[in-house]
Amino acid sequence: MGKMQRDKGARVEREIANFLGGKRIPLSGMTSNVKGDIEAYGMKFEVKAKKDGFKMIYSYLEKDNMDAAIIKADRKEALVILPISKFKELMDRLNVLEDFVEENSVETIEKKMEPYYEELAKILNIEGE
Repeated sequence: MGKMQRDKGARVEREIANFLGGKRIPLSGMTSNVKGDIEAYGMKFEVKAKKDGFKMIYSYLEKDNMDAAIIKADRKEALVILPISKFKELMDRLNVLEDFVEENSVETIEKKMEPYYEELAKILNIEGE
C-alpha cells in the first residue's frame, strides 16, 4: 500500500473516530495482534475507504431514500448498512436511555411510562389488565 492510500485511510479513520466520539486504534493495519481501526460505543470497527468501491451499496440506500439496507450472502449472517449519522443518532439515543435507567428506580420508570401504557397496549394488541 502506498503512502497516499495509508494517509487517506488514517485521515478517514480519524474523521470517523472523532464523529462518533471514539478513538483511532494506532497500528491497526501493521500487525495481526491489533484488531479494528477505531473503537466507539464499546465496539471495534474496521474502516474501508474507496473512491468508487461501494457504488452498489450506496445505491440501495439512495433508491427511494431508505434509512438502511440489509444485505446477506448465502450461509452468512445478514448485515445492516446505514448512514453513519443514523448509526450515531441511534447509539446516542441508546446511551441516553441507558443513563436514564441507571439513574432511576423501577418505580420512577413505571410512573414516567404510565401515560404511554394504553397506547403501547394498542400497538402491541394487548388487552388491559
